Amino acid sequence: MVKKLDDTVVISSIRISKEMSKKLELIAKRQGISKTELIRRALESYLPQFIELRPNSAEEVLNKVKLRTGFIPKIKKSIKSIYQEIYETENL
Repeated sequence: MVKKLDDTVVISSIRISKEMSKKLELIAKRQGISKTELIRRALESYLPQFIELRPNSAEEVLNKVKLRTGFIPKIKKSIKSIYQEIYETENL
């Protein structure tokens, strides 16, 4: 059965070494997933470090700080004023 792709899916092609292909196949089998799914998961975990999405709120900023540092910092200014300063600095 052929799975119909919707408009949100793009098919990409990559060239990799035979050694890497064997590693992908081995890991995919161990995890019980396809090589495509393994590559998709790897990209989903790798790409965000280069494409930093703008947070929607000060709470999201604090959560990112907590994820990176392990704690939420004590804030001397109001969250709203900090958020506004960032936007003014970046001319947003």
